[in-house]
Amino acid sequence: MDEIKWIKIIVTLFDDSKIKLIKSLSKGDTIALIWIELLCLCGKSNSNGLLMVTNNKPHDLDSLANELSRPRKTVEMAINTFIELNMFEIIDGLYYIKNWEKYQAVEKMNEIREYNRIKQQEYRARVKAECQ
Repeated sequence: MDEIKWIKIIVTLFDDSKIKLIKSLSKGDTIALIWIELLCLCGKSNSNGLLMVTNNKPHDLDSLANELSRPRKTVEMAINTFIELNMFEIIDGLYYIKNWEKYQAVEKMNEIREYNRIKQQEYRARVKAECQ
């Protein structure tokens, strides 16, 4: 789904104890930036926290490194940090942002989907009526 182009980032993000811990690490600023980049990347595909290249191709470590324009080793280090802090998980080789609903208003997304479904239905009915 690509009609939603935003994610929620709370203004106190950098007050979060996990982000503070990350920033205190060697390369912490880079790891924190990768977190925000992953959130944005995940928001592009709107796949409930799953990181996707396309609608039917999930990201892997190499594609994430390429997408983020960072060395594979750096992305791997960041992901391992996120896993250790319970922010990220890999299930059956698929990369997920944990607690995705914290970053995306799932109810609002459902409202938008329903609104778009109704508008599309009305449009098709109008086109059909014009053709008859």
